[in-house]
This record gives sequence, C-alpha cells and structure tokens, in this order.
Amino acid sequence: MGNKYTITLSSNLYSAQKAFALRNQIESELEKVNSIMSTWRDDSEISQLNVLAANQEMYLSAPLAQIINESLVIEKMTHGAFDITIAPLVKLWGFGPNGIPNNIPEASVIKETKKYTGSALIQLYNNRFIKKDNRVQLDLSGIAKGYGVDVLAQVLDSHGYHDYLIDIGGEIFVKGNKPDGSPWTIGIEDPRKANKIINTRIKVDGMAVATSGDYRNYFEFEGGRYSHVIDPKTGWASPTNVVSATVIAPQCSTADAFATAAMVMGAKQAIEVATKHNIALMVIEDQFGTVKVHRSPAFEPFTQ
Repeated sequence: MGNKYTITLSSNLYSAQKAFALRNQIESELEKVNSIMSTWRDDSEISQLNVLAANQEMYLSAPLAQIINESLVIEKMTHGAFDITIAPLVKLWGFGPNGIPNNIPEASVIKETKKYTGSALIQLYNNRFIKKDNRVQLDLSGIAKGYGVDVLAQVLDSHGYHDYLIDIGGEIFVKGNKPDGSPWTIGIEDPRKANKIINTRIKVDGMAVATSGDYRNYFEFEGGRYSHVIDPKTGWASPTNVVSATVIAPQCSTADAFATAAMVMGAKQAIEVATKHNIALMVIEDQFGTVKVHRSPAFEPFTQ
C-alpha cells in the first residue's frame, strides 16, 4: 500500500511466541489485501481487472466485490465525490506510485480522459464484473487502506485481544485502552505544520478514524496548489479550501472513503452530507491562511 503500519496492543495473552505467530498472520493478511487491491502490483486482482477487455466478464473475489459495492454506495451518498473509476485521471495527473507531478495536464486531455471514467461504465452483479470500455480502470487508494485496517481488527478480535490500536498510513482503528490503562486519545495534526497537533483531540473505542489531507501529497505549479485528490466531476485536482478531513466510523473502509470525498465536496457540502447521514466528520479549512474547523453534530461527542 506504499505505507508503514503499526499495531500496539495490551493483553495478558501476550508472549514472544504468540507475538511472532500473530505478526506472521498479520503479514499474511496484508499480503492478501495487496494481492487483491494494489495497483502498484501488476499481478494483483485489481490490475488484472484494469486490463480487462470491454464486455468481458471477470469473476471477482469476495473482498474485491465487497469494496467495489461499498464504494458505489459511498459514491451515491456523496453525490459522486467518491469515484473509484478515476484511475485514468490519477495517472494523467501523475499521482500514484511514480511520485509527485510537476505540471498540470492540458484541459482538452482532461476532458477526453473523463469520457472513460464514471461508475455508469462498470457493472457488478453476483461478483461478476463487466466494464463497458477497454480504457476504464479502477483505483481503490481511497478505501483500500481502510479495508486493510478492518481486516487486521478482525484478526486481533479473533485472537481475543481487546485493547489495541492499528495504524496503516494514518488510517486507524482503536479498541479498549492503552497499555497503561488509560483510554486511547487521537490527536489531529495541524494541516500546515507537520507533526503538530491541532487543538482537537478525540477519544474513541471500537471505532475507526481516517484522515485525508492535501498537506503530504500535492504539488505547486505557477502559483497554484494542486492536491492529490481528484474531483471526479471535473477531472481536476480538488480546488476546495479543505486541507484536512477526519471521519470517525465503525468501519475504517467507510471512514477512509468518506474522508476522501469530503476533500472533494468542500466544507459546506461535506458537513451537510455528514449531518444527513449521521457521520462524524471534522473538516479543516484554510481561509486565506487562517485555519477554520467545522464539525458535524455526530463528531462532537468524541471531542475532549
């Protein structure tokens, strides 16, 4: 997934032998997720899907079908702000495995590329997938990390662990208490000062926390700042003033995807959608150099 992961746990079931066996199982589960959803690997299931010919049927594994279906639900919920068919646009802009771009595509090329994006060009029924254009490709980077966190939470639960924190590249799931017995506390970074904590700390138990931001993956060109988050409707790098969006949800895949969508929607619409669907969302907006924080009603109970 192009990220580091960390697991912190506290349990009287802990021993060197169990830790070794647990780590091996965790590595195995992460390898499964990568083998299914990583566009960084040519042999992954998603990469095979992306080279599928138009109207050729492909039977998908249960995890891939599940994530695609969940993505389509979130796309509908967010009025198209989350769209897994934007892979051609992501490649056009130059974001992804090859690093950060240094220029912007021609408007005419963006318009042409948009012709083969959009969920109307894919069909999934009973795990059978069809795309209507050879050039359609999927990008699960906005949800796959969260799904990986959910998988690891299931592993720890199955082994009887009740106090842990899982972190894959900033997507988090926490349960129970810290090793010292105190509750887990998550601090949200100041989006313009790396490793600094803004004045919002949250306490969660048995919940996922996902943050999407433009402060680590962006480029500047001719005075403009371009985020790695692409607006599926326009094909352009997201132009909103939102620099960070944090979502708390029972599943990390949901939190991951909605946080990505919030970056695209902008603060006002994102809070409106989150409020309508009872989603805990905090959006940090940069208004001419001044940081402004917006929270949905469902987010407030988690703040200290």
